[in-house]
Amino acid sequence: MDATPSFFIFNDEQVIKIRGNQPVDAFRMAIDELSG
Repeated sequence: MDATPSFFIFNDEQVIKIRGNQPVDAFRMAIDELSG
């Protein structure tokens, strides 16, 4: 069962799903990973 909320961060090549209540640093790391 997926946690709520769930967020998808993606570019043309890759999708990262962040599940549940995460700190803002989790979002920053996902965005940095996708932007290379």
